[in-house]
Amino acid sequence: MVGVDGSATDDAPLRFAFHEAFLRGADLRAVHAWNRPAISHHAVAALSDTGPEENAHAQMLDEALSGWSRKYPTVTVHRQLTTEPAATTIVDVSRRAQLVVLGTRGHSRFPGRRLGSISHAVLHHAACPVAVIR
Repeated sequence: MVGVDGSATDDAPLRFAFHEAFLRGADLRAVHAWNRPAISHHAVAALSDTGPEENAHAQMLDEALSGWSRKYPTVTVHRQLTTEPAATTIVDVSRRAQLVVLGTRGHSRFPGRRLGSISHAVLHHAACPVAVIR
C-alpha cells in the first residue's frame, strides 16, 4: 500500500510502490486521507453533502496515480479515500499488506526529526514492513 497526500513529494514513493507491486505481482492500495474542517454542530446539516470535496480528493488521487498506472499497466490499483486519521487508516491497512510505502518531506517542526507524525506513528504500529521514501 502507498500513502498519497497530493504533494509534490508523492512522486518518489509512488515510483517505489508501483515498482515493488510489479516485482511482487501484487495489487497496490493507494490511500488518501484528508481532514474535514472543524465545524459546529449547527453547521453539520448544511455541510452534510461532502460530494464536491470528496470528488476533488478523488480527482487528485486519480491524477497522482495515472502516470504510474500507464507505466505499470499490470499493477491493479485500489483507491481508498477516507476522512479518518491517516496514521490510523494506514496501520489498519497494513494488517492486509505486504509493504507500506510512505513519503516524507525530510523536515519536521521538531529539530533533528526527519519523519513526520504519520510516518513516525506508522513505523511504530504497522503490521508489516514500512518503507519511508524521501
